[in-house]
Amino acid sequence: RASTEKRLANESFVSRAPAEVVEGARRQLEETVTRLAKLRATVEALGR
Repeated sequence: RASTEKRLANESFVSRAPAEVVEGARRQLEETVTRLAKLRATVEALGR
């Protein structure tokens, strides 16, 4: 997650990389954030 966030925060990467690569990185980050939220909810539910 951190490496994808760093790439997307890098203006040089975003401006120079092909649009499909940037979109793929954004999609990957979104999927990772969603998965992480689901896992955290599961861990919290199991802890109760």
